[in-house]
Amino acid sequence: MRRGKATVDVTFNLDANGVLSVSALEKSTGRSRKIEIANDSSRLSDDEVARLVEEAQRYAAEDDANKIRIESKFNLENYVYSLKSSMSDQKVIEQLTDDDKESITYKIEETENWLLRNQLAEKDEFEAIQQELEEIANPILNNLNSGGEGDGGGGTRDDDSDDSDGDLPELDTDESDDDMPDLADSDDDDTPALDDLKIDEID
Repeated sequence: MRRGKATVDVTFNLDANGVLSVSALEKSTGRSRKIEIANDSSRLSDDEVARLVEEAQRYAAEDDANKIRIESKFNLENYVYSLKSSMSDQKVIEQLTDDDKESITYKIEETENWLLRNQLAEKDEFEAIQQELEEIANPILNNLNSGGEGDGGGGTRDDDSDDSDGDLPELDTDESDDDMPDLADSDDDDTPALDDLKIDEID
């Protein structure tokens, strides 16, 4: 060892509790020092752990409620989009009356404006607005979709089959019996008897 230069051995030890022990020994003089560095500053107490668990459970419930709220919002937006698509279909428009078109169009615009102002509304509010829109649009569109189903050919075939049965001629058995000559009632007097016939003898 060179003179004027100290030699120090440093030892580190970390136990199971997270406590770090550092010891230093100067060989030339034999002096030593030891310090311990505890991990208490970063460890949580039992009360803090219980508080965090309670907060996590509360936030989980809030997350579930927020998920349901967002789903209700998306359902309303999708229904509005579906109605707008139907109202842009020329075949649908041609079958609607002016009053029906005005009613649906006005309610769609009213709902869209409400959505712009109430993005953070609650689940019940989104569902109530959708129900109002459905009460206006569904009866009109359902009646449109079901129109003409009662004019099928089933009833016509039944009527035709009844008429065809009625057109079949009926046989009058009574008249046919009356027109037939009754041999039993023929006049016996007009029929020559065999005894009255004269047969010439043949030579």
